[in-house]
Order: sequence, then structure tokens, then C-alpha cells
Amino acid sequence: FAQKPEGLLKFIDKKELLESRGGKDKYVYDYVKPAADENKLMFDAEGRAAAASTLENLQKQFIEATTEWTRAKEEGDHDKLAKAAARRMEVSDLVKPAAMEKDKFTRARHFYTRTGVLQDGIVDWTKVQVYDGDSDSEGTVGSK
Repeated sequence: FAQKPEGLLKFIDKKELLESRGGKDKYVYDYVKPAADENKLMFDAEGRAAAASTLENLQKQFIEATTEWTRAKEEGDHDKLAKAAARRMEVSDLVKPAAMEKDKFTRARHFYTRTGVLQDGIVDWTKVQVYDGDSDSEGTVGSK
């Protein structure tokens, strides 16, 4: 186990090791505290039930659409297969937003949602780390 920066440099490239640990990476972690009401939706039983019901309904529709799709494929009916495939894709496009909506009622918010890194299932690491433009740092990241 590494006790000093020199020991860490056996495992981590100096440009990727934080400055605070003897490296060149200028990134500084900044904890964003939670807002008092950021998890209030977790206590909304009606909203949670509605979101869960919507998602469950879409999941059943997806199973039904997949069953029709596989049946049409087995039968070799190209018209039926095309319609079933389109219906399956249509339903699958609705599942993720419904799951993200349910997520608001069932999962606590965290650092990445507070900083905007994770929003509606999309991850954007630039919200936390940005290139500092320092040519010596060879593409490392720094804090905003």
C-alpha cells in the first residue's frame, strides 16, 4: 500500500494524480451539500404510486409487443413483423422516461444530481470537471 506520493506514482501517472497528493492534476473536489427539500418527492405516496403504475403498464405493453414481434418472426409474416417491431420500439421509447419519472419518487438525490452531472438519465461530466487549458497538464481536469 502506498504511504507517500512517490508510492502512488508507481500506480498512477503523475499527470493523473491530484496536486494535493504530489501529482499535476489540478482538480479539486468540492462537496455540494443537499438542500433541505431535495428528497421531498420520496414522501409523495400518490405520485410514487402513479409513476409506478405507469411504468408497470408500459412494461406489460412491452412484453406483449415483444411477444407479438417474436410470434410474427416465427410465422414469417413480414407485414405483421414490421408493425410489431414498430410497436415494440414505440413502447420501448416510453419505458425509460417512465422509469426516470418513477426514480424521482423512489431514489434519493445525490452529489451528481446536485451538480447537474446526472440529469434525466444523461451523464455530463463537464458539469463537475473542466479542462483547465494548462498545456503542462496534458489534458487533465480542474475544478470549475
